[in-house]
Amino acid sequence: MSKPILGCLMRVSGDTSSEKAFKLAKRWLSSCLDKHERCRRQDDSNRENMPTRLVDVSPIYGDVRLVETREMTSPAPYICLSHCWGDASKQVTTTRLTLEERKYGMAWDALPQLFKDIITSVRRLGVNYLWIDSLCIIQDDPEDWKQESTRMCIVYQNSLLTIAATKCADSSESLFSKSSSALAFGISTLFRRPGMRAQNGQFSELHGHFRWPYPLLSRAWIYQERLLSKRVLHFGEGEIYWECMESAECECGLVARSSFGPLPESRFPYKNVHDRMPKRITIVPEIVDMNVSQWHDIVTEYTSLSMTLISDRLPAILGLAQEIQSHRDGRYIAGLWEDSLISDLAWAVSQYGVEKSRPFKSVTLAPSWSWASIGTGCFYSGSISSTEGLERPSQLLSIQYPDPSNFPTDPKALGCITLRGKLAPVLVSAFRKYPNSVEVISAIGKSERKAYYRPDYDHSTNGEYYVPPNEIVYFLYLGSHSRVVREPLETWFDLVLRCIDPSNQLYERIGSNYSGFDSSSEMQKAIQIYKECPEVVINLV
Repeated sequence: MSKPILGCLMRVSGDTSSEKAFKLAKRWLSSCLDKHERCRRQDDSNRENMPTRLVDVSPIYGDVRLVETREMTSPAPYICLSHCWGDASKQVTTTRLTLEERKYGMAWDALPQLFKDIITSVRRLGVNYLWIDSLCIIQDDPEDWKQESTRMCIVYQNSLLTIAATKCADSSESLFSKSSSALAFGISTLFRRPGMRAQNGQFSELHGHFRWPYPLLSRAWIYQERLLSKRVLHFGEGEIYWECMESAECECGLVARSSFGPLPESRFPYKNVHDRMPKRITIVPEIVDMNVSQWHDIVTEYTSLSMTLISDRLPAILGLAQEIQSHRDGRYIAGLWEDSLISDLAWAVSQYGVEKSRPFKSVTLAPSWSWASIGTGCFYSGSISSTEGLERPSQLLSIQYPDPSNFPTDPKALGCITLRGKLAPVLVSAFRKYPNSVEVISAIGKSERKAYYRPDYDHSTNGEYYVPPNEIVYFLYLGSHSRVVREPLETWFDLVLRCIDPSNQLYERIGSNYSGFDSSSEMQKAIQIYKECPEVVINLV
């Protein structure tokens, strides 16, 4: 007879502002600092790795002030706040006009409740400095925002701790909460996967199981904050949680108990991104595949999360990319990697994403071949290799790296890749709303085949990206998939392109096609179409 679940529970404080809760948080932090070699390895107190500005919370009571770290006599530990802004117009911020005023002091009564609670928490943990994005970055200064956004990796990696206002939708809410019961049960989903979305995180009271939607975990900006931070203390509904690079804990003790499944499966799988990335991944092919797959998983998780401004899609993951860059040979380019570019091109939009129009390039500042050029969720199905019967997959010949200052005068300014491969013209014959797809007819020589591709956006929207029926578009054979969910005889991936400048062989991506064949005759028919196509060199922008 199995033991009752309640037999392995620990009593929780029921009040996340209580002395009991903070005593536990201090114990988690102290244990991590003393015992976790992996977490300690990432500690760096050099002045160069300090944020540009911090909030000095050292007065026990009363006002706080903004300080420039270059004016501090020595580096000091600091804590970061990870939070949802909510309505940006109601957020307390630092601007060019208020910068000097913030350095003089910030009146306690003028701060929102969340900021008051985080300041109180930092003081209770014995730390004098706090980093809050809305206060430490000059919000109406494009140059300061650009500079600080490139330092996100440093800011979160080098913080002593990140406190996550996990349950709060905006800064008007309190960091703290109380539960009507001092006992929680049920297995928390907080630690299972990084793409938490709205339904993740749950707590239960004695009367039954209830899932709390945690707003913070559904936000794309929070994704890299959570991955880059060595230690995260979450404030949820009636209970606190802990994440670091070696452990995951909660007040009731369920997360750490192996009786509810293997602990590694419960923890945050990408938390130890520093150790998972070898210094030079090109040496061993198996290591290359592992790290390519890991980035694809990150993109899939990240693009499923919510973002207010599509223009933030690349900046909001730049800090994580900078960390990974130190462990890869290839350069990072618009959300993809130079040393795995062919495989990285093989993304597709989620089923419901194709119903939306494509954002303008002037907003995304991303080339059409990047997943950052659209505002919807994307996914990968595997790495790219060659197909038996075709000479070779597409080859990367050269890269023109982004220089947005020349856009839109130069259509290549957001990034241009030159590819050599098999290009098959097809005729757009029909649109299908469900499943969202575009029917095309390929007719080359004596071979003809009907196919469907998944558009990257709603092609029926009038304007710059409109694709009318009877237009010729192109399938570029990228290569075969090494991993599929249901493995047919053969599966390969095509980029779907349209020509925007024939004289310069300029193309842009408009969709993707996974071709799966259940019989050798079908596959041979498809191969024959490509064999009858010449190998060409194109410029993809």
